[in-house]
Amino acid sequence: RALTTATGAEIVTALGDGVRVGTSFELTVVNVAAATHAITFTAGASGVTLGGVAGMATVAAATSATYVGYVTGVSTPAVTFYRKGG
Repeated sequence: RALTTATGAEIVTALGDGVRVGTSFELTVVNVAAATHAITFTAGASGVTLGGVAGMATVAAATSATYVGYVTGVSTPAVTFYRKGG
């Protein structure tokens, strides 16, 4: 299963008028599958980067993962996501 983010432009717009470079927010992905169906957190079509180590985008069955999104561009909308914890 893939969970794809919105684009950088859509995220920056949704954050509203006060958004600026360095604005951050959290997103928690909860995988309620009981067995073998992992979720892969995937960057949107443009303006989104997944930072961190390989494997940070996989959320195993019956687990959750929290990501922090950082706005890295406003005039050219861009957001980078990092996974919190392990």
